[in-house]
Amino acid sequence: MQNQWAFHWVVWLLHNRLFALGVFSGVTLGVLLGNVYFSMHDFMQMGLLGLSLLAMSLVAAWLMQSIKTALLMLLFSFGILLMVTGALGWLGMPLEGKDGLASLAFLVVVTMLISNLVHLLTGLHREMARGQFQHDALSEALQLNFQPVVLSNVTTAVSFIVAAWFEPSLREMAWIVGLGALFSLWVSGSWLPWILLNWLIECRVGEPKDRHGLGGVVNFLKLHPRISRFIFGIGMLLGGVALWWILPRLHGQEVWHQLLGVFFGLTLLLAIVWKSVWYALLNMVLGMYSIVIVATIWILWQDETLQAWMLVVPLGLIVDDGIHFFVRYLRAKRGFFQQPEQAIRFTLVSIGRPIWVTSILLIVGVGVLLFSDNILIQKESFMVISSLLVMTWVVLNWVPAIIISKS
Repeated sequence: MQNQWAFHWVVWLLHNRLFALGVFSGVTLGVLLGNVYFSMHDFMQMGLLGLSLLAMSLVAAWLMQSIKTALLMLLFSFGILLMVTGALGWLGMPLEGKDGLASLAFLVVVTMLISNLVHLLTGLHREMARGQFQHDALSEALQLNFQPVVLSNVTTAVSFIVAAWFEPSLREMAWIVGLGALFSLWVSGSWLPWILLNWLIECRVGEPKDRHGLGGVVNFLKLHPRISRFIFGIGMLLGGVALWWILPRLHGQEVWHQLLGVFFGLTLLLAIVWKSVWYALLNMVLGMYSIVIVATIWILWQDETLQAWMLVVPLGLIVDDGIHFFVRYLRAKRGFFQQPEQAIRFTLVSIGRPIWVTSILLIVGVGVLLFSDNILIQKESFMVISSLLVMTWVVLNWVPAIIISKS
């Protein structure tokens, strides 16, 4: 029998609202009090992040057709950032990153927490669109999405821990990202369900975008097999040319040591959790594919040597799309949808829209940071945006085209 932990957790919260409120408030206030040890200069290092969060919330209200959902995202985003700075204050770790790496770490935290909230809230929307009351939809959304959310947060944190192992200058980033992952998961599992049990959002029953997701992509590719083969071929060609061009130019550079360390570390972690070396390796290969293409574009455009952190940051983020995609695909394959075409249809219907919405929001939010005065922030923002574009195309178009063309 499938574990129904989410249902039991939601029921417990429903019947113990005041006790849960007291516990959650106490923990939150305790962490936030650490901000008294932070100076205004420390907060100013976060620069345009506030404007970025506001821009993402406004776009979320439009894409998700829910003002209340956008307000929740804005509230939780600011709250988690303040909890991270509060924890740093208690740990006696002021932002020493004069080179901008601390600001980059907060950029990673923002992208991570926005991804978490979008997947959980769009999952809630989909279940409500299928006719469930908000309380039932909440337990179902948590049951389906919390494991990949946890996994994506852990892999992002692990990628920075591995990178910091090779490069001590990245340790501050690893601390910030690790704390961001911890508080993002805690808020997603505590405050988010508590508020949704006490505050109803807009009615979603029958909403076609929530119910059908991106299932139309499979229908289109099935009706146009030549387009499927063309997408498959152009993807292979782009990857092959990029790899052929960039490998000689990166030969002997230490950037590969950290990148390969992150690659094998995350592959091992995913293989253990998924009990499948093949899908773990496939997810990481797709992430590396995106990174190679973006790195090629960067060198062609800037004619500049790449540093390890410039590739580790986007790799740690973009594999999250693959994690959500393959968790849902494996669920379909190991459940009722044995045929690849059926499994990929279920995946795009259920998780395709959240991946697409997440990518749009992050591109908008990170795009605001392109106007930063910090050159490192500008460079990394470009790398993250480019990587998101490539990886989104890979998981929502290239992989389905491969499966459809081979089925």
